[in-house]
Parts: sequence; C-alpha cells; structure tokens
Amino acid sequence: MNISTNAFTRSSTSADYVSPIIWSPELEKYIYDEMVFMRFAVNDPRHLNKPGRQGNYQLNNAYTMQALQEGIPTPISPLSFNQVTINFYAYGDAKQLTEEELAEGFDYLLTDIRNNALGSMGENRDAVIVTELMTTSSTGIYANAKTNANISTADTFNTDMIAKLKTEMMKTQAKAPQGIVVHPDQYYSVLILPNFVNASQYGSDRVIRTGEIGSYLNIPIMVSNQITTATENGITVYKAIALGRRPYIYAQKKNFVFGFERERLRDRAITISWWEMFGVSILRNESVIVMTSA
Repeated sequence: MNISTNAFTRSSTSADYVSPIIWSPELEKYIYDEMVFMRFAVNDPRHLNKPGRQGNYQLNNAYTMQALQEGIPTPISPLSFNQVTINFYAYGDAKQLTEEELAEGFDYLLTDIRNNALGSMGENRDAVIVTELMTTSSTGIYANAKTNANISTADTFNTDMIAKLKTEMMKTQAKAPQGIVVHPDQYYSVLILPNFVNASQYGSDRVIRTGEIGSYLNIPIMVSNQITTATENGITVYKAIALGRRPYIYAQKKNFVFGFERERLRDRAITISWWEMFGVSILRNESVIVMTSA
C-alpha cells in the first residue's frame, strides 16, 4: 500500500495546521450550509436501500373535456403518460492520516474531515442538480431580450427579466416561480434592483442557511457558486436558474456513510472514507428556466 501524497510531512509549511492553539472548523461550516437547490426538490425515498438500477415516473397531464350531446354516450379517449427516468450514481471521497498526525492533532483533524466531508456532500449535490437542470428544454430568458449572438456587457441581470420569468411561469403553471438562484457575480445587480427586499434587513437566518438573499416581486432570490458561466458573443455570461412547481426529482439510493479503516500496522496510517448514492432528473421542463445575463 502506498501512503497518500496528502499525508503529513514535517517539512510541510502547514505543519502547524495539525496542532493549532485556537482553531475551529465550525466557524467556516456555514459555507457548507448553503445547499440551495435541495429545498426545491421532489424528494422520493422509495428507492432507499432497495434493489433496482433506475426509477421511472409517470407525469399525468390534465385531460381535455368536451361538450356532450344528449342521448350519445360519453366518448372515450386513450390514456397517455410522459415518463421520466432517474438513474443512480455513487459519489464519495477518502482521506488518509498518519499516526504522527493523529498524535499531534487528533480531535482537530477528525473534526476538520467531518465538516469538510459533510460540506463536500452539500456542494456535490448542488453541483449534480445544476448539471441536470441545465439540460432543460424550456425556453430561456436573456437580459434585455438579447440572444447568445448579441448579448453585451451592458445586459446585466435586471427587473425586466424577473417580470418576464413570472409571466412565463404563470402561463404554463398558473403559479409564480418558487425561486431564482443567481451567480455570485450577478449578486450586485440583484442588490440594486428597485424594490429588492434584502433578507439581512429582516433578520432572517435564511441568508446563511439556504443562501437566500432576499426577494423581488415576492419571488425568493438565492445565490450559489454552483451556477455556471459561459462565453457568448465574446463575453462571460452567467446562467441563473429559476424553478417553479415540482421541477426535479431527487431520489436517495444509499444514505451518506462514513468509513474508518486502519491500514497495516507498519504503514502507521488510517483511512477515512465517505460516500452516498442518489439520482436526479428534471421532472417538468417548464418548471426550469435558465436566465442568462452579463
């Protein structure tokens, strides 16, 4: 067995890291509490610890009624379903510690690994969800009615985009969006929107716990560094995501699991591993709208 290159060495400039005087990862844990997208998921626990490679979901659409004529039987129309398939994938990581590290900073190291492992779970879930949401086939919204061929640096995130978004979702769902998740570089544009309600002004902890920064037109606005960027018309653009009714499925296959394993005695090392298994799939494309701005 080869010891990980991440193993502690006495020549490392970070040697004091394993034996701090005052240090607590809890001060940084709030970063990992911003699991923004999980709040919008349709959580399905039916696959947890059950056999099967995938799950299938049938979408029932409202039927079309017709005028009936007296004396004529009600006509029969065929049933039809749209099917959504969800596949499961495993995600995990492992870290290795030498016994020298453990002797000098056991509590600190294990606390550090625990918090960062939980943090990686949160960030990975959001990253996987965003990747799936970006496959939506719904029509997107560009700032100032631009396209990817003529968008410019002046076309920043603005109030018209949110008004257009609300209108589009009302047309397809008769319901306003549940929320908009913006890129950190769109954050400033959001803060200076007229009538923007800043979450920090009313003392809400949502600004820390879920990334919510406030609302506009009664639509919650959140920020996440998982929002993707792209290069269009020679400039960097940001792909905010708006979510409506029942936008996607999140199905857990295997709960988050920690493992603690001692290597051979001569190796003087232990390995800590963690993993989970889940699947994500868009449920309704009309409930996922990408909002592109500079």
